[in-house]
Amino acid sequence: MPVMFLIALILSLMWGRQGVDSQATTIQTMANNTEVPYETVIKTVSPMVSVGQCKLIPRDGSIRNTIAKAESAKLLEYKLEFANYTVNPLLVQSIRENYKANIWQKASTKHGRALVTLSFNFDVLSLSILSLGVEKHTVILKDKPVGCFGELSEKERMDNVLWLLSRDFDHESELPTIAEDDYICHQVFHTSDLTARFVDKCCSVDIHRNMTCVFEFRSVTLDVLIYFVMALKFVVFLLAPCLIPCAVYMFSRGADTFRVILKSSLQKTILLAKDPGHVNYVHRWPAQALDNFEKFQETVKTIPKDKPVKITFHDYYVTVRNDHVVTENQIPVGPFACFKYRLLQCGIRKFWACAECCNASICGLLISSCSIKWKHIGYAISGLILVTLIIPFPYWIRLIFFHVFEREELLSRSEFANKFGFNNAYEIHLVQYFFPESAIFIVCYVMYAILILLQLFFKIEPSGTYRNIVKRSFMDMHSLPFGTIIGTMVELLLKPCRFLGCLGLIISVIIWPIALPICLVCFVLSCAPILYLSYRLFVHIYTTLSHSYSKLPTNENLHTTEAGTFPSTKPSGKKMGCINKVLCIFLPFIYLCGIWCTMFLVSECFGFGLEVLIFTLIGLIVNAGSVLKYLSILFLLIIYSYECFHNVYVKYLTLNKAIFKDVFGRVKDDVTEVTQLPGHLQENRGFKSEAMVEQKRHKTPDVLSERRPMHWNINDLVLFVSKFDVHFVPVKLFYAITMIEVAGSPGPIHKSMFHAWRRFGQIVVFLVFLVMTVSLFAKIYKVGSTSQMLATLAGGIFPFVLRNFMSPKATPIELNSCTFNCKVDEVIGNFKEDWPIADLPFEVNEDQSGVESCEKVDLFIQLPKSRGPKEMLINMGWRGNNYSLGHTEDDDVHDVNGESKI
Repeated sequence: MPVMFLIALILSLMWGRQGVDSQATTIQTMANNTEVPYETVIKTVSPMVSVGQCKLIPRDGSIRNTIAKAESAKLLEYKLEFANYTVNPLLVQSIRENYKANIWQKASTKHGRALVTLSFNFDVLSLSILSLGVEKHTVILKDKPVGCFGELSEKERMDNVLWLLSRDFDHESELPTIAEDDYICHQVFHTSDLTARFVDKCCSVDIHRNMTCVFEFRSVTLDVLIYFVMALKFVVFLLAPCLIPCAVYMFSRGADTFRVILKSSLQKTILLAKDPGHVNYVHRWPAQALDNFEKFQETVKTIPKDKPVKITFHDYYVTVRNDHVVTENQIPVGPFACFKYRLLQCGIRKFWACAECCNASICGLLISSCSIKWKHIGYAISGLILVTLIIPFPYWIRLIFFHVFEREELLSRSEFANKFGFNNAYEIHLVQYFFPESAIFIVCYVMYAILILLQLFFKIEPSGTYRNIVKRSFMDMHSLPFGTIIGTMVELLLKPCRFLGCLGLIISVIIWPIALPICLVCFVLSCAPILYLSYRLFVHIYTTLSHSYSKLPTNENLHTTEAGTFPSTKPSGKKMGCINKVLCIFLPFIYLCGIWCTMFLVSECFGFGLEVLIFTLIGLIVNAGSVLKYLSILFLLIIYSYECFHNVYVKYLTLNKAIFKDVFGRVKDDVTEVTQLPGHLQENRGFKSEAMVEQKRHKTPDVLSERRPMHWNINDLVLFVSKFDVHFVPVKLFYAITMIEVAGSPGPIHKSMFHAWRRFGQIVVFLVFLVMTVSLFAKIYKVGSTSQMLATLAGGIFPFVLRNFMSPKATPIELNSCTFNCKVDEVIGNFKEDWPIADLPFEVNEDQSGVESCEKVDLFIQLPKSRGPKEMLINMGWRGNNYSLGHTEDDDVHDVNGESKI
């Protein structure tokens, strides 16, 4: 379907182009691209016949004074209306050459003529910068004698209007009054052998006061820029899959497994049975949840069923997500980090005023068994906002821009072209050519929605078949062996020399001119990520189908060993059925189609953004004198925003470095012992700050979390070291230390961010007042743009000078004070957090005395009672998530007052 989608798109464009070319006719022009305006040449002695019979007169004579005062205007746009006509005679069109005959423009100098040739929406594309020097006037005309203008032919009306505009609405002047470098322009539908598009026809007077007209086409430079944008759009379409975050195609947030070795072992009791009977338990886990615990599976086979057993844990294996830890040089502080955490990650649920409500059931006290909480609704709303507003936000901007500024004009042009049997030519954007509500874009919207649904399904699907196909395809795309591809092509080109010797060299001279272009095309296609991704996805689909047996786990996989121990998981001998084979082909293929359609929309948004950037830069260049003041304000805003928020970031970065130094000092010997090992022997390790007495110092030792199934609640786990010697600290510990409010500490992050926003708001108010003052005095005393810019910079830099040179320096952060260190010791001493269990290795105690009379166990592993569909659903839920919906609880909540709700 991706290839068919691309072919259909190309054929649609070719059809539109051919429809234009096949019906285009050539307009004969005079030498040097000039022609007589319409059918009349304006003589220098006698006026046109139509002017003598019917004259147009401005109803308001002040329009001439207005035009005379607009000397600095580069472009004047007139909208002509008639007072004594219910329907504007200029809009009664029967000649395809005249489009919107009531809109005329007067262009002064080359700058004005360049503006005429730009897109009709150049003012909004340039953020209104190019519209500086452009004035629009509505002129109401009347004819004399009354009603004569409506009786003229269309060509005579255009001649009459041109006659009046060439005299700047001075109907009493016999000769044109416009300057030689002034042009009177209006839009026409220009057709030729190759194109049929809307251009401007501009008329001017020569030294003899005769008027000639030319078609104003885009300059070569602008054409090059447009083709450059189109080429970049295509390149972005090919390269955009590389920008997809790893968390998307890996179907999980970045995470890794870390091992935590205990110096003092942890004692627990466990029970394996289908029914606990009279034995009570603290935690219950279904057996299906432990299928992927390899070390646990190796040991649990030796445990008898239906009998409590004493076990010992010597180490933990926990899963650590990237967003749950921080590195020494990267911290989650700043306005964007706050927005991401509070809204996209539903962090508002940890605010003290919202915590209790978020953890309450949506049914309240009416239905106590309802496990859906308000925070789950918040998760769903956050995800919905992410996929409907945040991710497609650039396309929403494009749609708003289209419907507000482009739709009406494009519909008018399309209707005008179709009226005379033509198709509107393709310019640069497919959105403008097809319209957003066309079938091709509706298909893209539907495929994007299906892509989101498949993303969710692949994530929770128990077998992982579809997930692995997508994951491996993306991994292959990111590990594309460019050197191998080039080497293979070179090897193929050198094969004649290798096998035929000197004769092969002669043959190569004949073969290479044909083989080199083919190799070049193959290299480009193989290096295009979206094409290579498609190729690898089909390869992995074929590889999956070619296996003799399916890796899809079934409940029949659970079988009891001879010793009557825990069931083990083995590959099923069941062949993949026809339905599974069809789904294995169909679902990844639809997923790929969704990626193609999404990348198509991404390229459209990129082209639009690039066009806005180009037009804005052009406006800044040609109107530099008029925008200097505003550029200086923008520069000052960037400087002050960076200063306000960067200072906050630096304060907490300094604190973070001190935290790492303190934590490393607590476990220095253990970390050094691990990091000195050879690279192939190192593993991801976690370290506890009080390792020697970790289970004795605390009133409650490490336990299995009561709030989150399949989680360890671990004390003092303060440092992680990866096998690449990268150090991490739990982000929760970082936030807990920032809540310390003593002398020398930066304090809570939200307070520092509030002060930064307040300072920045004060600067914004000051700059607004400064701009208003400078503009007022510049208007009164006729101050130039350069002087306004200098005055704005001089006044705007005053707060910066006052803060950095004349005010006393701020007290540096003191993190070595006795009070702060004691508070840090207290925080670390009481620090505990829930960590997802990645594996559960243990040893069975030799001394099993007293277990027969044990009435309560720490962990009950429930073996499956049946192999019905219900068990499969349970398996899906546990494989898809680390904990179930009904038993999740938030992390320890810190309110704005710094109190920890544990």
